[in-house]
Parts: sequence; C-alpha cells; structure tokens
Amino acid sequence: MTRGLGLVLLLIALGAGGWTAPPHGQGEPAERWIIELESPPVVFAPREIVGNGALPRPRRLDVETAESMAWQARLTAEQDRLLARLREVAPNVRLERRYWVLLNAVGVVLPPGVASRAARLPGVRSISPDEPLLATSYPTIEQIRAELVWADVGGPSRAGAGIKIAIIDGGIALDHPSFDPAGFQYPQGFPKGDPGATNAKVIAARAYFRPNHPPTAGNEGPQPGPGAESHGTHVAAIAAGNAGVMARINGLDVPISGVAPGAYLMNYRVFYPSTSPIPNFANPGVTFLFEVLAATEDAVADGADIINASFGSPQVTYRWPDRRTQAFEAAAAAGVVVVNSAGNGGPVAATIGATAGSPAVIAVGAVTPPREVARDFLKIVAPSPAPAEDWLRFSRATFGGSIPELPSELGVGIVLPFGPGAACEPIPEHTVVGRAAIVARGGCPFADKAKAAQDAGAAAVILVSDSDERLTPGGSGASADAVNIPVVALTKTSGDRLAAWVQSVGSAGKIVLDPNWAVVPRTPDVIAEFGSRGPTNEDLLKPDVVAPGVDILSAGYGPPPNPAAGFGIVSGTSQAAPQVAGAAALLRQQYPEWTPGQVRSALMVTAHQPVVDERGRPVGPLARGAGRIDVARASNPPFFADPPSVGFGPMRPGETRRATIRLVGGRSRAAFQAEAVPFAPSFPARGIAVTVQPERFVLGPNEYVDLTLQLTILPGAPPADHEGDLLIRGPDGVSRLPFWSRLPSARTARVLLLDNDGSSDLGLPDVADRYREALEALSIPFEVIDADAAPARTDTGGVLPPLWVLQQFRTVVWLTGERSSPGPPRRARVNSRDHDLLADYLHGGGRLIGFGRRFGEAIDVGARRDPVYGRSRLYQAFFGAQVRRTAPAPEVVAGTPGSPLAGHVFRLLTSGELPVVQVYSLAPEYPDDRSNPTAFPLVEAGGDPFGVYQASEPTPAEPRRRFAFRTALLGFGLEDVAPEERTVLLGLLLAWAGE
Repeated sequence: MTRGLGLVLLLIALGAGGWTAPPHGQGEPAERWIIELESPPVVFAPREIVGNGALPRPRRLDVETAESMAWQARLTAEQDRLLARLREVAPNVRLERRYWVLLNAVGVVLPPGVASRAARLPGVRSISPDEPLLATSYPTIEQIRAELVWADVGGPSRAGAGIKIAIIDGGIALDHPSFDPAGFQYPQGFPKGDPGATNAKVIAARAYFRPNHPPTAGNEGPQPGPGAESHGTHVAAIAAGNAGVMARINGLDVPISGVAPGAYLMNYRVFYPSTSPIPNFANPGVTFLFEVLAATEDAVADGADIINASFGSPQVTYRWPDRRTQAFEAAAAAGVVVVNSAGNGGPVAATIGATAGSPAVIAVGAVTPPREVARDFLKIVAPSPAPAEDWLRFSRATFGGSIPELPSELGVGIVLPFGPGAACEPIPEHTVVGRAAIVARGGCPFADKAKAAQDAGAAAVILVSDSDERLTPGGSGASADAVNIPVVALTKTSGDRLAAWVQSVGSAGKIVLDPNWAVVPRTPDVIAEFGSRGPTNEDLLKPDVVAPGVDILSAGYGPPPNPAAGFGIVSGTSQAAPQVAGAAALLRQQYPEWTPGQVRSALMVTAHQPVVDERGRPVGPLARGAGRIDVARASNPPFFADPPSVGFGPMRPGETRRATIRLVGGRSRAAFQAEAVPFAPSFPARGIAVTVQPERFVLGPNEYVDLTLQLTILPGAPPADHEGDLLIRGPDGVSRLPFWSRLPSARTARVLLLDNDGSSDLGLPDVADRYREALEALSIPFEVIDADAAPARTDTGGVLPPLWVLQQFRTVVWLTGERSSPGPPRRARVNSRDHDLLADYLHGGGRLIGFGRRFGEAIDVGARRDPVYGRSRLYQAFFGAQVRRTAPAPEVVAGTPGSPLAGHVFRLLTSGELPVVQVYSLAPEYPDDRSNPTAFPLVEAGGDPFGVYQASEPTPAEPRRRFAFRTALLGFGLEDVAPEERTVLLGLLLAWAGE
C-alpha cells in the first residue's frame, strides 16, 4: 500500500478525495453480488482415486490439463443451473463474471431485495456483496542483500530469470526504461492477454473494467493513460525493474534496479479512471472485488509464480468470507507465492487487513532504507575527521533570509546558557559574530531570538527544538520582518548532538547549510510509523516481515504530462511488498520446488534484527514480524519452520498455553540450540514464563523435530501485549520465530460509559445521569469516561485507554446527546486514535451501543474518514447504517421483528425537548451500506427505522461468522425515552450484547 504523492492506501484517499456514497438510484456496484456455489473450484478439485488413495496433487496448478478442463466444464454447468434458477426469481439478473480456478462463483448484478432470496437457492454456499479496494525505490538491493544472490545466479540480468511476477494494480507503463525488453525473450506460450501491451519483459497484459463504468480516453487497455496513477508502474519496477536504470529526480541522476531484474512481469490492471458520472467510481485509486478476483484467477491460470498485491480494503474482516482471502489462499494452494502489503493503518494495533492476515500470504510492513534523496542538510565539514552524525536534516523558518544555493562554510557558536531563555536578551558579539548561532528553543518567540543573533553579528541561526518532532519556526511582527539572515531548525536530538560537538571542538568547528538535493545516508531499518500493526482480528501474529518502504525511488510518479514515464519517490507498505515479491522470485529461481509456505518460512527465519523506532529502540513482533528480509541468508535457510510465528491470543493470569512448531532441516546437517526470549520492553521479568523443548537438537536435510513452545502468564503480570522471539542458534547465526500473547487487564466494571454529550465543553445538556441511573438499576458495574473533559492520554493519544484495557469491558455505551457534526471546536474530543481503538475493540469481538439524536453525525467529529465512504470508518464499517434524514420525533417507536427490542414499544418525550431525530437506512436501498448485509432495523415508527443493529450469527448451512462484534445505535438517547422505560430499553440491549 502506498503512502505519498497522491496515492495513499488505506490511510489517505486518492486524488479526488475520500469515497462518498453514490446518489440514491445510482447504485452501481451496490447491487453487485458474488454467489459462491457448493462444488470446489479447479484448484481444489478431487483427483482420480486409485486404490486406497488419491493421486498426488501437483505442486503447481495447470489449468490446461484434461482434468482441470473437465472440472471447469462441470462448474460451468453448475453455474448455468444456478443462473437459470436465479432468473426465475429475478428475470433481469445480469452476469458479469465467472470464477472457476480459485473460487466456484458467479459475479452478478441483482435488483434490490433479491440477494436474500438468492442466498436460499439450491446449490448456493454463500453470497456476499462486491467490495471496494484501494491501492495502499530507490534501490534497496544492498540493504536486503539481494546483490549477493545476484552473484550466485550470474549477475543482475539473470537475477530472477524465468520467474513470472504478476502485478495486480494500476497497469505497467510498457515504454518505461525499467521495462526495456532488450535481452529478454518471451517464454513458451506467451504473450498472454493483450499482445499489444506486452513485450519480452512484460509478458502478459490484461485489463478489468466495470461494465457500467468504462475507462476514460487513453485508458482503454492494460497500460496507464492520461489521468491514471503510476502506482502499478512504481510497484512493478521495485519488484523486477531492469538493473542499472538511471532515474532523474530533482536534478540528480540516481541508478535504480528492481530486486529481481531478470524476472518477467505480468500486468493485470484493475485500477483505472472511468467515465462514471459518480465521481468516486471514476477515481483511479479504487477498484472492486469482482475485478480483483478475475485478475487473480487469470494470474494463476497464466502461470504466475508470484503475485504482488499492494492494495487492500478499508474494512478489516475475518479471513472468511473475505473473497480476496479465499482467492489468495487458493492461489497459494496452487503453488503461487502471494505477497500482500500489511496496510498503512499504523501505528495503531490490530490494523492488519483480512487478506494480509492469512497464514498463506506473506504480509509485509515497512522500514527505512539506508539512503534517501533529500535536501536541506547541515553538514559538519571540519575539523577532520567529521563525526558519524555529520548529516543533520534541518527545516526552514517561514521568515529570514534565503540559503545560498552555493553554500559556504560557516563557523558555529552556541548562545549560552544553552536552554530556554537563550537569546531572549542581547547576545555578546564575540560569541556568534560571523558564525551560525546555535540557539535553544523557549523563553521568547523564534523571531526575537533570530533578531538578537543577527544584532550580535551572526551569519545564520540554528534553532534547536525541545522535541524530536520536525519544527517549522514561524514568526510575525517587527522582529520577523527585520531578520534577513537564514533561520533553520533542528530536532532536539540532532541539535543537542551538534551543540555537544561544538563545545568539544570550539572555534575549529565548521558547517555547511546545504539546500541542494543529494543522495544522503539515513538510519536504516527504522519501522515506518504508518505501517499496520498486528495482531489480526483472529489473533494471528502479523506482519510476517518488513522491507524497505519509506521514500522509495522507482519508476512512475514523474512530472506531467506523462507521470508514468518518469521517476518518483513514494512511501507505503505498497512499496515494501514488491521488495518481498522480488526476493521471492530470487528464491523461486534457485529452488523451484519450494512451496509458498517454504518461501515464507525461509524469509522469516533468516530475517535481520534489530528493527528500531525513531529513537533507536528495538520494536517487537507486532510491528516488525520476524524482522527485515535478508535475501542472501534466505537463499540458504538453516531449516523451515511450520508455523514460523505463533499467536497465543488473549490469556488469563496463571494460564499456560503450548504450541508445536515443526522444524525441517535445510541443506546441511547442523546442531541447534533453542531459547525462548521475551521482548524486553514489553516484559517485566516477573510477567511471564516461556520455555521451549527440546533445547538442543541436530537436524539433517529433510529431517524434522517438533518443538514445544510453552508460555505461562504469571500471577501479577502486567496487562500488556506480551511479545517475544524463539531464538534458534545454529552455525550460521540466529533465527527468530516471533510469538505473541495478550494479558488484558482485570476489571470489575463490565460496561464502559463513554460520555460524549458536550456538557463539559459546549454547554449542552448533561444527560449521562440517565445512563448511570439505568445501569445502577440493572446492578451492572460500570466506569465512566467524560470524553469532553478528559485530557488526552499519553499512552494512546486519545481519551480511551489502551486496547488491552478496553477489551476488559463487555460493552461500550457511547452517548452523544444533542451533539451534531461538525459543531464548534472543542478542547478535548473522541479523536481518530479513539476511533481506531474502538474499531480494534470491535474486531476482537467487542460490543458497542450508541445513543444520540444525531449519533450518526456526532461520531464523525474528530474521526479519520474512511477513504472509500467519506464517513468515519467506525460508523460506516461497524454500524452499517446511512443517515437518511432528520425527522420530527415520533411519539412511540417499536422494536422491529427479530431485533433485540422485538415486542417492545417505547414512548419518546417529544414535548418541545426532542424536535428531531435521525432516520437511518440499510442496504440494498442505499448502496453505501452494501458492505454490511447483516445490519437490520432496530426500532421503527411509520416505516422509518430510527435505530440499527448489526450481528453475524452462525447458521446450520454456514457455521462461520462474518465477524464477531455486535453493534446497535439509536437516533435518540435514554434521556428522550419515558423514564419508566429507560432501564428496560438499556437492559434489553445489554442482554443482547452479552451482559
């Protein structure tokens, strides 16, 4: 997933802005449904039975064998029978896609209200709506040690030779020098797809357009045209762009290369700008599940060895029934390595998407590379030798003189005492005359400090911040207007180092303030803050590995009019994933017999440590998985591990859990020693006991040993995410298999009352007492957080406690009173971090009940908007409702049949105190609700729903749940209900939620 230059996956919407719902009546693709049938797809088709067993399944699927084609014909007949039955229910049903290889399914467009009937037809296994998906280097070959593998296979031109990497994305610009076909030849059976969009390097090209939303002019084929994004081109060049391509960027010529420059590329274009009158359907950064599934099937059928998927969904669901996950797991079963970006939802925990959370998929997070193309650096040039930290990044003030493009050396001087208050008084001239004055922040305005330094004869001013946040000094008034020397700022860490160095060398110190672009060193293997963190909502430990994904220079994102033909720098887990796809190609080239699971294991057990945060502190497995990939070491792994990581999930004090890990020996016989080591920042010594047996063993090629990893949460252990690594030491070093468990905090309160009624900051009526009284009457222990008065917590950045604390409450009751959005500014609010915490809480099976006259608007306040729907992700994804309108409050509302309030009628206090309430709507009438087919009306009056609830329950036909959470919302509050009925209403909802 990509972050930057207009295309940001999962975190920031692309181009025209966030997705908004299409107008009523323009529901495409809201009525697109994927209907899965009962028979298995081709990849799982039964083989001919011989004697007492089945014929062995081939390691790689071949869809052109007689067996595969016969099974496809059988599936086609089965699908035809279903379509015939479906046309009896809905004569105008439209078939758009068929799936045979990875799924046995059809993609159809159904009239409103037909989906529930279609689900009951004979032969239907399940039905789910279409889903929107969002697209989510300069060479980092040296960092991941790919060049050592290049040498083993005959040089860069042979690195990955014969391996086919499928890029499911926004198209590959064929005429870019990164994809020059010189030296390549089509393999047998190629080209495939559109031959006019292929060459001997890009050997397959297909495009997938929605029938009702054709592409814009110039985008009719697999290549990106006018108005398209460069995402696919950028990603493809990272994975397998040609070696030694000279990238022109900011006046510099920088050589770049893909990780596997000798590999073939296969182009499956699913992102494109369309002619749709609905703006967001025209968005080139949004595609849909129908098309992605078709592209994945074609990639497998065309013979791809690797699939790179640098995109994801704004919804995080269980692996079933996520259709992409089904398809990707089937692709892995067919022998294809699938690499998926972990997502850009970090640093919030539990933001890994469903597909990246699959054990069959390699989920990739992002770290910094060892170099960057950047400008504005302070260079220490004398005395020689310069210290190691001789490149310090500065930011420019909004006032003062310009920095010369041909900078000269400057002496440096410190304004003492070095701390707040420095330069707030006149500065002795001998301190800084003719030099760059180093001044600590604090005590008076920036401009006053700069003016004092200038008056003392300083040639420039270097302001040192009081934190490590990048500072852009601003100034106004007479002092700022009078400053004509350059003014720059350093972070506290950089500035303190500079000040200490100046004090050690005295007048001999010389620096240069260089404003020009350059390729400069940076600290490598620093975890990207934006990268999604684990665990998954099914308590699996992800990501698997990390790879360079910050400020990556690659093909595309160049200047207009043809950005795809140029070069650009982009950050995101989108850029990290193709690094791993290229690494997988190098491994597949050397070991074509390796399964996808072996490729994943090899990359994990040989990963590099440590990975650190911006302060240099090691980060744990929930952020970095096993570590940063090391391709050279992965090409000769000491063993394979199954599984290569362990998620123990939530545990109780005193509880012990065990996991079995099978190790299978690599190419050499060797002795190993195993030790389970907690991740130090998360584990006080008394917190857990973790052991492994056996501790010593010998493995030869293809020999195996089963290790038992045992973890006990000790009495008195602190509530936390407990992480660690199983260290296995062998002749070539240490392998790390990460593990994770969680100890939630023990609390007596079962309900968290989130008081967000605006009484503490906006002067709105205080209605929280109604909820306290009802909870006390129900004898339910509860805690209250006054969201509008509470200061932001230092451990979460919001008003809510950490996730492991939040998970101790069975139910969160969120009351918003009369509040509406956007409302006046507030001193404290439920912010985007709180929204993310509540989403994580719900992913893990939490319960959330919302009350308020305009609850649907109120919870948008302070939220990060869903990049697809333009609403708060929490509201859109977890309540499954759309505010239709505000309406005069009815006198009574009745619980809808089958709802938690069925059979009950509640009187509302409408006499002047309750002028309007919100009316909600559900799919399929309103298309932006279609991703939540399990949302239902809760209460209604006159046919209008004034509340919504959502739950997923197992059925005899389908025992798997789509999600574990339960939510309910009401367009009014307890304060609006007749007093004698408030306790009944809240009690029924809490009982349904699990109280």
